[in-house]
Amino acid sequence: MTPDDRFLVQPIQGVLSPSDPPPAGLAVSDYNRDYPSEHSRRVIVLDIQKLLRARTLVKCDAPPVETDENGIIQRITARNNGAEDCPTVTGTLNLDSRENFATHSGPHFVAFDHETRRVAASNYFVQLTPFALPGLHEDGDHRVCVARLTPTGQLVLDRAFKDELNLAEPGCIAMDRPASYRWPNRGRTGAAKPHAMAFINLDDDRDDNRDRD
Repeated sequence: MTPDDRFLVQPIQGVLSPSDPPPAGLAVSDYNRDYPSEHSRRVIVLDIQKLLRARTLVKCDAPPVETDENGIIQRITARNNGAEDCPTVTGTLNLDSRENFATHSGPHFVAFDHETRRVAASNYFVQLTPFALPGLHEDGDHRVCVARLTPTGQLVLDRAFKDELNLAEPGCIAMDRPASYRWPNRGRTGAAKPHAMAFINLDDDRDDNRDRD
């Protein structure tokens, strides 16, 4: 939540992928069952001001659903019950990628800079299978992306945030690196994984501040 209590920034991992086979008895995949890009990997911004003003008199509630004869949900017909105090989506940052779809994963964690002008999202999830432990096989695409949060709650990919190994796609950096790659000021080589994220503003007067994990 932003410090001014205006917006809630929420990562949406997604569960299904477009190539998933349809479930038994259905002709199409559940990927777009309720609305287009329902399971798209993304970060969304919700305006929650009306919900907070309602205090204990909240009218917003769960959406109506369609069920089969066994009571199993077949379709969620809306995102909420449409009450006047329900949150509204003001911005979306799409993070779909081949790797996120292949691993059934996407953004899991977000972090703000100290002025709440930028939002960083990591496309990672805990993957324990390489250590011979149970895992969910939801590894993500190993990128960290940065977007600017506008005063109206929109998210705009920050193209000043660049991966020096892939300048053609600004806004995100890949944590997967060649074995010989040496991280600045780290003394380590190869791939890395952010376990926590925080912004460090090196110079408050500059507009191209960078984040560090």
